Amino acid sequence: MNKRNGSSLLTDVIIFVSIILCLGSIYFFIMLNQNHDSPSDTSPNTRNEPSSEVHEAIESMSLEDAIKDLKWAGCRIISLKTKAYLDKPNYVSFNDFKSKALESKIVFTSPSESGTFLLVQINNIQWVWTPT
Repeated sequence: MNKRNGSSLLTDVIIFVSIILCLGSIYFFIMLNQNHDSPSDTSPNTRNEPSSEVHEAIESMSLEDAIKDLKWAGCRIISLKTKAYLDKPNYVSFNDFKSKALESKIVFTSPSESGTFLLVQINNIQWVWTPT
């Protein structure tokens, strides 16, 4: 009985690597399946849109926090010393105001009788947000 030691060792290595790859694949698929939501748990409302609680928190934002948020988003804030003239302004929520501010990148702060407000003007349309 003449047996080759080299071919037996090569066969053992191939089988060992195959077993490791098989077990690794099984482990990977188990972990991958646990990280995905099941289709019954997903809904368009919870997956793509923030909850209404987040909107409420943003809407009750202070003027200082709103200015910090807009600066962080890349807007330039210009403070007016006198009252800005408003010609048919559109009073909007902070989310809408922020989208307009990001479009123009320039936000004006202006004093008024009731406090300071934020103003964005795009193509002669004025968008105004006042803190609550």
